[in-house]
Amino acid sequence: MMKQKEIPQYALFVNVKDLKEMQRDIWSEEAVQATMKFNKKRYDIDLLLRGSHIRKMKKKSYYIEFYSPKIFQRAKEIHLNAEYKDPSLMRNKLSLDFFSSLDVLSPHSQ
Repeated sequence: MMKQKEIPQYALFVNVKDLKEMQRDIWSEEAVQATMKFNKKRYDIDLLLRGSHIRKMKKKSYYIEFYSPKIFQRAKEIHLNAEYKDPSLMRNKLSLDFFSSLDVLSPHSQ
């Protein structure tokens, strides 16, 4: 029997004023300071919206850069992709794995 993996859960905490500003100006490239909790550990982060057309959607994608500590699971930054228009929630992951199998430089994806 195949062992099931749990889906990682990230808890993001943003000042209400900063969150309202992000929602007001979805095209801003200015990060806000926030906190991320993962597996009971706290990370100080810079957070901003990412993507183009996805910024107009109800569910947003985020870019996270770590500054305390500076590394999270061997990465300085992560992208949380909403995949709002993909009902399977698998297309992006499959395409990144496919490119990687062809030895094309591609980001690691979970």
